[in-house]
Parts: sequence; structure tokens; C-alpha cells
Amino acid sequence: NIHISNANLSGAICDQTNFSGADLSGVRFDRAWINGSNFTAAQMQNVHFAELPGFENSDLISSLCIDPEGKYLLIGDVKGNLSKWCLLSGKMEWKSQIYPYGKDMKFARLLFGFSPICGLDISPNSQIAAFGQIDGVIHLWDILKRKQINSLIDEKSRTRKLIDTLGIKSIRFCPPHGKLLIVHRDKNLQIWSTETYECLTQLFDRMANVESVTVSSIGEKLIVLGKCTLKFYDLTTFSLRSSYDMRAWDICLSSAEKWLGIIDGFGHIELLNPANCKRIKSFTLSSKKIQWTQVNFSLDEDL
Repeated sequence: NIHISNANLSGAICDQTNFSGADLSGVRFDRAWINGSNFTAAQMQNVHFAELPGFENSDLISSLCIDPEGKYLLIGDVKGNLSKWCLLSGKMEWKSQIYPYGKDMKFARLLFGFSPICGLDISPNSQIAAFGQIDGVIHLWDILKRKQINSLIDEKSRTRKLIDTLGIKSIRFCPPHGKLLIVHRDKNLQIWSTETYECLTQLFDRMANVESVTVSSIGEKLIVLGKCTLKFYDLTTFSLRSSYDMRAWDICLSSAEKWLGIIDGFGHIELLNPANCKRIKSFTLSSKKIQWTQVNFSLDEDL
């Protein structure tokens, strides 16, 4: 007895939903997840099904990021290639080779063909891309001119050997503060200035095991997700404000900072109040066969 003619279910998760005998005339299922759903004897006149264009990269993808305006996609692959793709047409606009910093890393790339781009992020003005490689060096690229602006190199990267490479786990631009948040795979969180290209501070806590970071521009807070903790730091002094016991894979703050979204590897999502970490909502995504590792908010606050 479902009658939802002309409804917009674009992007909906309808896993194993029973639509049998339903009136679905004119319903939009653009990019909807309808795995295992039953449409027996349903009225399907003028139903819309659509997908965004696919992107067939020639090598294995190691990192990707959509620009803040939603016009293009940057893709980094395991061979050190950075490419720009138009989201509207699904076509590649350009492709550039990024070379590692150290001699050992360059030799590894020549020998194994392996130098993945990781932690890719795009600045809020869509002009600069920041990404790392297995040598731990951060590259800042001018997207329009397709040329490198600068490299952020710490002392470890200057002397790092092939045997102890760790690389970059994630990178986040921190507007409007002119900072770049970098999480290394050894669980080391660094904060760099995008104006002076200097490392401002380093937060290292092996008990925390940094997994993800985000920034609250309203409260001037740095939010760090560890393996079992969620910590709030002052963004100016980097002093610890508060800490909560929590186990998750990823965090994200909505654009209006109304919610702090947290997800674990099994699809359990919690929406928290960023001010006090009190739970607002919680739910579990229906498909248990998928490993969920990332959560994000759209510009209009949808999760």
C-alpha cells in the first residue's frame, strides 16, 4: 500500500525494500541503492534511474577528492599520477606525474612502479591541492597552472629510508586560519602553516592513535579522533580542552557545525552535539556486507 508517485528518492538507501504493488509513478531513484528490493507488480510509469558518470582510471586509485564547488574530481593513483576529471562529462582533463623526494623513493618507483599519492585534499577556494607520498613529503600544487607551489618537508622525510617509510594518512585544509592538518601513518599529527610553509606544532600520542581530524571554525577547536578517544584542542594554543572515550573510524563536522558525524567500520552512525559531545541521533546503515570507513556532509547539511 505504498503510494509515493512523483517522490524524489535520489540517493536513498532502499536495501531489500518491498515495493511490490506500490505506485511509484514518476519517482526519481537517481543514484539510489536498491539492492535486493522487490518491485513485483509495482506501477513504474516514468520512473527515473540515473547514475553519475564513472571514472575509469588506468591504475589503482589510492586517493581522491571532489572540489568544494562540485565541478571536478582529483584522483591520485599508486604510480604517483595526479589527474583531474570533469564531474559533468566524466572525462579526464589532464594527468601529471608526481615524483618522490628521496633518492631511495625514486629508486623504489623505478624498480616497483609504486609511489602512491595519499591524503589528497583541495583548498576551499578550489585553487590548491595538497597531497602526500610514501616518503612523508607534502606537495602543494596549483591546480589551474598544473605546477608545484611548494613542498612541506620535515626532518624525518629528509633522512627517511625505504625500509621505514610510513607515508601520509590524511590531509585537511583549515580555513580561514592558513593551516594544514597532516596525519602520518605513524599516528603523528602535524600542523603546518600554508603561508610560511613551517611546521607550527606536532601532536603525538601513541595511546591516542590518530585516525581522523576536523576543525571547528566557530569554536576555534581542533577535533582529533583517536583509536579509542575523541579529543578537543584549542586551535591557537593547541592545548587540550576536553577528551571523551570513543571508538570510531572517521569524523566530520557539518558546514553549519550543527552536527558532528561519527561512523565505525560496521555502518553505525552517531550525530553528536559538537559543543558537548552529547548524542542527538544514531542509526545503523542496513547493509552489513560493506565496510564503512568514511563519513561526510554535503553543503546542504545532508549526511
